[in-house]
Amino acid sequence: MAETRQLLDGGAVVWEGTELPGPADLLAIIEQPGRTNGGAGMLSQATCLICNDAPVAQLGDWASALLTADLTGDQNLKRARAQGHNVVSSLGNANVNRVCGYIFRRGDIAWNCRTCQGDPTCVQCDACFRMSDHEGHEVFFHRTAPGGCCDCGDAEAWAEGGCCPRHSSRSIAEVDPLESLPTSLSTTGRIVLKEVVAYVTETQRLTLNGFEYPQHQVQLQQAAQHEGPGAPEFDLRVHNDDIHTFAFVTQSLQTLGISQDGAQRLTERVDKEGAALVRSGMAPTIIQVLKFYFIFILFYFYFVFSKVWHPSTQHHLP
Repeated sequence: MAETRQLLDGGAVVWEGTELPGPADLLAIIEQPGRTNGGAGMLSQATCLICNDAPVAQLGDWASALLTADLTGDQNLKRARAQGHNVVSSLGNANVNRVCGYIFRRGDIAWNCRTCQGDPTCVQCDACFRMSDHEGHEVFFHRTAPGGCCDCGDAEAWAEGGCCPRHSSRSIAEVDPLESLPTSLSTTGRIVLKEVVAYVTETQRLTLNGFEYPQHQVQLQQAAQHEGPGAPEFDLRVHNDDIHTFAFVTQSLQTLGISQDGAQRLTERVDKEGAALVRSGMAPTIIQVLKFYFIFILFYFYFVFSKVWHPSTQHHLP
């Protein structure tokens, strides 16, 4: 059975259920008059519930809804929400960004200027470069891999004279972005973001520990004892690293019963996106898949080391 969740206000249960209420219903519960500290504690609890239980694809929508919770009696906020305005998205127009921060995609053009850049990793996106003055400078460009961002406007990374008009300090007043936030959003933002950061930090810690085989093997064995309705499901994912080769990953996936074409497609996805889902299922299914994989690993390394150390062979890895 699904686990029962609760929201408490001053120790009293004000909501209980196995499925999350919708965003509007959840906000109505939090905003009831007379809540302790205006509902701040309940907003914190609700954020934790959303981070743990909401589908990943909906987390952005949920976070936007929670950020617009009215804890201060802001009638303008309630009116905008009632009219269907996306209050959080509209904040992007409140201040011009001092730093460009464009995140590069695969194949974008990034410009280096040895006169303006703080170090060789600092770059401008193509749009900022074309609006900047680099006459007489030593410049060159390259195609980017996914990740990294444009440094135009960052005083520690890019010279003021080489910034484009949109991100130059001459055209942008130095203001505190929080000053433009409504008081209600400033209050809810601190509560919601604190819980989100705590959730992300804990998830990273658990993910790191999850790569320790003895630990997740124990978890799987325990889960395998509780089959049937309500039993937990597990995802088996492959993550990219700087150690295993393309061929090794493809060969490993084939040992799990995946076709050669399917294994190659998964490996390409891992290379491009950083991870790929291999199999989902109950604990016994995942345990069986892992057994096949680790048997393959044992034979693979026996083969490798026998070739390395056997006197009749050359002393190098295949």
